[in-house]
Amino acid sequence: MKSGSDRFKLVASKEEGNSKEDFFEIEIQSVTNELKAGTYTYKEAQEANGKQLPTILQTKAKLYYDATRNNHIQNFVPFIANGHKANFYTDGLQDKLPKASPNCKLVIEKVENGKASGYFILGAEATGFKKIVKGDAMTKTFSTGFLGEMKAQFSDIAIL
Repeated sequence: MKSGSDRFKLVASKEEGNSKEDFFEIEIQSVTNELKAGTYTYKEAQEANGKQLPTILQTKAKLYYDATRNNHIQNFVPFIANGHKANFYTDGLQDKLPKASPNCKLVIEKVENGKASGYFILGAEATGFKKIVKGDAMTKTFSTGFLGEMKAQFSDIAIL
């Protein structure tokens, strides 16, 4: 759906009552005022070449991945990693997250008759990890982590 003159959101969800669950949302920015076929990457992965490029602006998700329905993918990230988020921080709470991966992207293969088709490959950040306190002078509690990459294909999504 269109969310601004050059912004669009790819949204998929399952409605149950008044609450959303098993949903994701990827907001992208086009270089024009219309959605065109192309590759959208995170700003962190784009080289400084002075050109405006199609960009993934932000993501949201609540995709359950276990039978308890307590743990879920909460966000997509511009890198692919596995493990507890606390492992990606020093005792001084400096982040040592991986660099943005060029493999993380949303690709719109075609736009025809007001509908878009393509695929995405994104890193997945999830909840439900054991709480780990990290830090020395200051501390932070981590209960999220990374689950590698998520791949999905979409076809004939209406552009509203």
